Amino acid sequence: MHVTGKDGIGWSIDHDRSSAERYISAAGMKVVGSPVTASVIHSVWWRTLFGKRGRAIRTYSRLTRQKIVATVTNEVFVDDAQYAAAKKFVDVWVAGNRKQQNRLKDNGVKIFWQPFYVDENVFTASGKSKEELCSDLKIDFDSIKDRYLISNFQRDTLGTDLRAPKEQKDPEKLIRILAELPRKDEWLLLLTGPRRHYVISECKRLGIPYYFVGSEPQTDVDDIHVNVQPESRMALLNDLADCSLSTSAWEGGPKAILEGAYAKSYVLTTPVGNAPDVLPQECLFDADEMAVSKLTDLVENRDSEEVARYIEKVQKDVLKLCGYEATLQRWQDIYQAL
Repeated sequence: MHVTGKDGIGWSIDHDRSSAERYISAAGMKVVGSPVTASVIHSVWWRTLFGKRGRAIRTYSRLTRQKIVATVTNEVFVDDAQYAAAKKFVDVWVAGNRKQQNRLKDNGVKIFWQPFYVDENVFTASGKSKEELCSDLKIDFDSIKDRYLISNFQRDTLGTDLRAPKEQKDPEKLIRILAELPRKDEWLLLLTGPRRHYVISECKRLGIPYYFVGSEPQTDVDDIHVNVQPESRMALLNDLADCSLSTSAWEGGPKAILEGAYAKSYVLTTPVGNAPDVLPQECLFDADEMAVSKLTDLVENRDSEEVARYIEKVQKDVLKLCGYEATLQRWQDIYQAL
């Protein structure tokens, strides 16, 4: 089996490719470096099948009757022209959430549900104190001491315009929520990663307390090659955070909810992507007011044993559904369907 699809800068797709190769081997199949020697092509980013290399793979596949597995990385609708073309050569589709699975299943394709994998051995609750984690991360502990840390690690602008909010991630909703959240001397917005320009500028404008981990970006200067954080560092940041807040308008995943849950951060997210598939209703919100109310309660009751028990239960439930063994079983089912 040959795995194709990459972003080349260590973002989500590169991790998807690595984990796919890992699971193929664990399922008892051989990963080959060349598509020419493969009997199955697995594209972890289905749209790359329309690039120069992807077109060559498709041509060879058609001539040799190779099977093609394609993963839907973001929302796809049946009126998408590339999807209509891909239906003719993709044998098995993989969707990261149930809503996407059902949409394409109703359109007549063979499709399986497989949440995007997050390594639970990397993203985990270490048991370290916040002071110890700050030391590991080279963060000034006094800057975050006694604050409830609300993390948001998803980029909020595109490279084409670093001042405009990225519609998919809906950072405007994030800012509206935090602007209304009281007790601003008791919490901090924890940020990292590239292209956080919009959120940082709005935090400054509205007096929203934040702490950026990395080299804080300058206006109109793309920091894509400066602030991409390695998985090991992202794991520590999730461990440090008390709450993981996601406000996306739509998603294929997001992986952020699994990363937060595994690290025993209280996950609070809009009901998009795989969030309704893997999280309890208490972790989901639509209206800004719902998020403000929930966050206010969490800040006030940050040391509550009841909250700690609930976070631990969510972690165990999500691990059972999305951890390594469950994910491997689903991949085996998918490959057997070829």
